[in-house]
This record gives sequence, structure tokens and C-alpha cells, in this order.
Amino acid sequence: MKKKSTSISLLLAGLCCLAFFTLAFGWIFLPENPTFGVHRDKVEWLPPTASDVCYFRARSVEAYEFRITAEALQTFAISQQWQLRPIVRPFYVDRFIRYLPKESKEFDLFREADPEAEVMAGVFYEKRQSNGGGISVGYDEKLSKAFVAWSAR
Repeated sequence: MKKKSTSISLLLAGLCCLAFFTLAFGWIFLPENPTFGVHRDKVEWLPPTASDVCYFRARSVEAYEFRITAEALQTFAISQQWQLRPIVRPFYVDRFIRYLPKESKEFDLFREADPEAEVMAGVFYEKRQSNGGGISVGYDEKLSKAFVAWSAR
């Protein structure tokens, strides 16, 4: 009886390892299926007060920009644990444009646009990881527009 339960335990452990390595392989080596959009009225993952949303989202990188009041951004920042600080010198954030597929019609709309937002006045948040990834958030008070870029690495 003891031999049978040991065999079953070993079989279950083997299946768990196989499942783990299958998922890890898929995460690392299979292509990402990014989503992107321009000038969307709303998206489900931003507050309802956000408008004119442009974005690129993939497994390892996200960049989006949207119009929002300073007060609504502050509320959203608290929910995201972003500690916004006043901008004292220009702050730069990668825009969604940088990641759009070059063959997409969305890319054509922004072909001449700067892939980096320069925010001169407003608030910002930035957190970097040891691998170079992290998040940058800039809010341009003149445009009432937030710019967010996140990267896993």
C-alpha cells in the first residue's frame, strides 16, 4: 500500500513540474499578442474620468496616455500607490507610439509624432527596478494629460 501512494505522489509531482515548465516556456518564448488603440473614449482599466485614451499593452511593456483632471489623477494615483511629486525639471516618458507595429494604420497616424513625452509642468512618479524595468508617470497640467510607461525589464 505504501509503495502505491509513493508512486502516486511521484506521478503528481512530475505532472506539476511538467505543467510549470510548459507555462514558463510559453511565457518566455511564445510571442506576445499586444493590444493597442488610439483616441478611445474609455477603457476598462482606467478610471471612468479618463478620456481620449491611446495605448499599447503587451505582457512585458505598457504605454498609455489619456486626458484627466489633476484631481482625478491624484485619486487614481493613490489607488495605484503612485506617490506623485511636483516636476522641477523636464520629465520624459515613453509614449505608446514607440511600441506600435510599424505596419499598423495607428502608427501611420503618429508617424511624425515624438515617441517620448516631455512634461515641463505638472507631477510625476517614477520607480525603477534593478533590471532597468519599472514605471514612469508624468502629468502635463497644461494639457491635462497623463503619460504612463511600464516595462518588466
